Amino acid sequence: MRLSQFPILSICSLVLLSTSCTRKSNIREFTNGEEIITSLDSLFTKLETISSRPNPNSEAIVEINEKIRRTIEHIGSEKLLAEIETNYKAKKHAFSFTFSADKKIAVFSWVTRLENSGNRIKNIALYQSNDKMVPTSLYGTPIIYNGIHQIETYDGTTLYLLQGQDSLQQKMFYRVNAYLLKNGYLEETPAFPNNETFIATNGYASSSKMGPSCSIKIAMKGLKIQVQNPLDSSLAQNTLSFDGKKYVYDN
Repeated sequence: MRLSQFPILSICSLVLLSTSCTRKSNIREFTNGEEIITSLDSLFTKLETISSRPNPNSEAIVEINEKIRRTIEHIGSEKLLAEIETNYKAKKHAFSFTFSADKKIAVFSWVTRLENSGNRIKNIALYQSNDKMVPTSLYGTPIIYNGIHQIETYDGTTLYLLQGQDSLQQKMFYRVNAYLLKNGYLEETPAFPNNETFIATNGYASSSKMGPSCSIKIAMKGLKIQVQNPLDSSLAQNTLSFDGKKYVYDN
């Protein structure tokens, strides 16, 4: 299945966070990745200031999220993304950024502060196509992606594992999605048992007193994936191994 390119709609303001209407106005040209990070940090500071007010202006929050989205989608080169990676410091920014080792896929994730809109988290992926980086949304419920792993299949194709998590109160949700770069598109691929394109687990945070924690751990450079969920006896401790084409459960 191919991820469709962003449609051009006549009224972008009605669907700012569910689609990606391209606008060229009010987008400055950045000369390096550090400038992009500085600009994003400034936008997230404004977002935090507005959302923390007793009666936050929802239109203003949507507008800032739109500026964040357009800034990210305007990053058109691997060079700028590599500079962002160099200057990005995890946990020091209000957004998550991860870049694949081969520099072909990057993912930005952030909390929109639109808690009641169905768009609590936003993801934007940038992938290499014809020597440029193309923006797209990702399948599935948005989460905070914090890692991209890659592994070579038996025929030389690169399988990308996008790893992320989300938390709500004391509950945690973990997911790994499988993608391929194919024919100039970023596509989901059924790399997991039962022809699934992802694996997921949920439970409680490690600091919670309500129950044991859950996790998904990718080990041995992607050759092994451990899925732990004490709340589900069928997933108490499952290990998947890569057989050269896809992941299968260990016996």
